[in-house]
Amino acid sequence: MKDRVRGESAEDKRSRIDGTKRKEDVAACVGSQFRENKRTQARAASEFKHSRNSSLFHEPPDEFTPGLAVEFNRRKPKKVEDGMFYTFNKLLPPSYWRKVSGFSLAYAEHKSAGEDTNAALPEKDRHPSYKGAGKQRPWNPKWVSPDGLLLFHALRLLMVINKRAAHEEHFSNDPLLRSCVAEFCTLILFEQTARFFCPYDVHALITDPEWEGFDPHAKYRSIMEALKDGIHAILCPPRTLSYDEGGKPWSGKGGHGITVHYNPSKPNQRMSMCFMFAAFGIPFAWEFYTGKNSNIYNEKESNTPEEKGFGTTIARILRLLRAVKGTGYHLYFDNLFTSLFLFYLLDKLYGCRAVGTHRANNNLPTLSWEGDYTRGDTKWATSWYDNVPFTYLEY
Repeated sequence: MKDRVRGESAEDKRSRIDGTKRKEDVAACVGSQFRENKRTQARAASEFKHSRNSSLFHEPPDEFTPGLAVEFNRRKPKKVEDGMFYTFNKLLPPSYWRKVSGFSLAYAEHKSAGEDTNAALPEKDRHPSYKGAGKQRPWNPKWVSPDGLLLFHALRLLMVINKRAAHEEHFSNDPLLRSCVAEFCTLILFEQTARFFCPYDVHALITDPEWEGFDPHAKYRSIMEALKDGIHAILCPPRTLSYDEGGKPWSGKGGHGITVHYNPSKPNQRMSMCFMFAAFGIPFAWEFYTGKNSNIYNEKESNTPEEKGFGTTIARILRLLRAVKGTGYHLYFDNLFTSLFLFYLLDKLYGCRAVGTHRANNNLPTLSWEGDYTRGDTKWATSWYDNVPFTYLEY
C-alpha cells in the first residue's frame, strides 16, 4: 500500500504504471530516432563537403563561367578584429605592400632628382604650355625607406581597424582618443609620408592625353591592379552583377588622375566618381572617372576591334566586364547606362543577359531598325504606371 496513491484502487495503479512505461518507451523511441537523424545529417553534410571539393560541383550550370576560384574562411572569428585581420591578410598580402613600397620609392627617386620633366622630353613632345621655366624642387625626406613605408602601411591598417573621427585623434594628447599608432610615429611623420601617395603632382608624369604614354591612372596604376588581383584571389564574382557609379567623399584638390565632382544635392557634395561592377557591396572591377580629356585613353585601352567606336561609356563597360572575366553574367543597370545597343553588344560579345531601367526621352529603336530584324528576333519593352511612368528593358 506504500506505492499506491491515497484513494487509488489496484486497477488504477496498474493503469498508471502501464502509462508510465508507454511514455518511457515513446521517449526512448523518439530519442533513438533523433540520434539517427543527427547521424543522417552528419553523413549528408560530409557528403556535401566532399562534393564541394569535386570537379562536378564546380561545373557552372546554364553556360555560366565564373571568373576565378573561391576561397572562404570557414573558421568563425572569435572577434570582429580577427575577421578583419584575416580579410586584410588575404586581400592585401605582403607582396601587395612590397609592390606599393617599390612603386612609391621609384616615384621618390624621380622627385628627388630635381629635373624638369618637360625639359627631358624632345621638343615636339613637350607640353604646349611649357615655357622653359626652372626645375621642380627636389623632395626626398630622410624617413622614406622600404622599412618606413611598410610601417606606414601597417599603421594605416591599424587606423582602419581602430577607427577615429579624424586621423589626428590617433596622435591626440587626450588618453581616451590616443591610440597605439602614436607609439610608432608622430603626426608630422605620418602626414609627410602620406604626401608620397598624392596623385596630383602634374609635373611628375605625362599629363597630355595626346601623348603616347598618357595614362590618367599612372601614379596609382600598380596599386590599383594589385588590389584587384587581391580581390579576385579570394572572391569569385557571383552570377548577378550591378553596374553603377559610386562617389567617394573628397576634400582635397582635383588634378591629375581623378576628377572631383561637385553636386550640392548629394549628402557628400564633393566626390570622386568611380564606375564599377559590384555585388553584395564588393567591387570586382572598377575605374575612376578622369574627365573628358581621358576619352583618347579610353579608346586606346579598348583595343579589341569589337569595342572601337562605341563611345566612352560603352567602351568602359565592356572593358570592365573583360576585367571581371567569365561569361554568362546577369547584369543590372540604371537609366543612365541602359540602351538596347549596349544590351545587344553584351549578348553578342560575352553572352551576358541585361536588365535596366529606361529613360523616357531615350527612344526605343526606330521602325527602320525594326525592319532589319530577321525571323526569330525578339524585342521586349514593358511599361507600367505607379506614381510616374516606369520603363525597363530586358535582353
